[in-house]
Amino acid sequence: MKNTISKLTLVAGLLFSQLAISQTYHSNHVCGHDMAVQQMENNYPGYKQVVNTTFQQAKLTGEQAGMDKATLTIPVVVHVVWNTNAPASNISNTQVEAVIASLRADYQRQNADATNLRAIFNPIAGNPEINFTIAGIERVETTAFFSLSFSGLPDNVKKTAQGGNDAWDPQRFLNIWVCNIEEGFLGKLLGYSYPPAGLANWPAGTAAPSADLDGVVIHYEAFNTNGTVNMPDANGGTVALPMKGRTVSHEVGHYLGLRHIWGDKADIFAADDCATDDGISDTPLQLGQSMFDCNVTNNTCDEGANDKPDLIENYMDYSRETCMNTFTQGQVNLMRGVLADQRAGLVTPFTSINEYSNKINISVSPNPTSDIVNINYVTENIVQSYTLTIKDMLGRNVKTIQGTGNISQTLDLSSYNSGIYTVNVQINDKVVTKKIILN
Repeated sequence: MKNTISKLTLVAGLLFSQLAISQTYHSNHVCGHDMAVQQMENNYPGYKQVVNTTFQQAKLTGEQAGMDKATLTIPVVVHVVWNTNAPASNISNTQVEAVIASLRADYQRQNADATNLRAIFNPIAGNPEINFTIAGIERVETTAFFSLSFSGLPDNVKKTAQGGNDAWDPQRFLNIWVCNIEEGFLGKLLGYSYPPAGLANWPAGTAAPSADLDGVVIHYEAFNTNGTVNMPDANGGTVALPMKGRTVSHEVGHYLGLRHIWGDKADIFAADDCATDDGISDTPLQLGQSMFDCNVTNNTCDEGANDKPDLIENYMDYSRETCMNTFTQGQVNLMRGVLADQRAGLVTPFTSINEYSNKINISVSPNPTSDIVNINYVTENIVQSYTLTIKDMLGRNVKTIQGTGNISQTLDLSSYNSGIYTVNVQINDKVVTKKIILN
């Protein structure tokens, strides 16, 4: 791609309605962040030039680091914020684990469909060698609504005081919020994320929105490896898009500094062209997004000698998730450069449970229950002992379990009387209490 680099992705995942942008399916994005970048430029003149510089520096860090290919591990906290009126948004731990397993496979090039990459692109295929481990699953029931509006993104999902759930330390954890993102006038939003912030050359006041809001937000239907999401088509109808976990892979790519493969224009109302670039040298020029298809005949930009077709297999396109299967080596260099610099805290090993988290996160599900309850707490690289105690409404111990390492207990409470019980888990000097409602 050409050397000129336009703005870095600020927000990925906005889908604007046909009325807001145009009457074409081509503009109905699942991840169009241009409006947010323009808003930041309006508020802080010079912002786009700064993120352009930041993007180039991060890319250079990855290229000059000699690409130490030791696998990097990022701890992930998944916040399941489900609405009382949308019980399907209360996705299971099994579904969470399946999506993170898919994310892990995509970022270690262990995805089964990696072999579907066309031979012409094999020389540039890259393996990020990034691992993701579940550090915690937090489950919050809410009556709050989350939607894209003229006032901004649904960041209220990241705030306990606004019906969402507060982040774990965003310097040390990748926070992913899964919720029901309501479709509104501005369209359907499947997910969004913020690129690296808090950089040394970031203008004062522009590390927005704030550190505690850093992370990824995914609509619950898109947080799936085996389902579909209905999206608008070019004729005013809908098309069922298969979900294979790649919405998450795409948004994490933005979180680690990648832009859309076709580049991102400064003016969201301007027509797509082949002069716009994503700043990665080994991704072929592309006129625009692939409109959720898998058309291997697409070649929207003629680059002359050594011209290649559109790389629809790339995770940073808008091709169908069933044909996404690769990052390029240039994209890998950028992401690992970000993890060596702007997001280095994510891959810095923890030394103690006190450093690992400001709170112990215990997942209790299903809750309410009539019999079986699963109690889980997952940690990485920390050997620890725990005491798990279940108490009845009178505060009497009805069960005590002691163990070492990760907590994964499946308990049968069918012999207990109906009522409210508490689960107390003590790890070192920390204690957390969760309620269990037994029907």
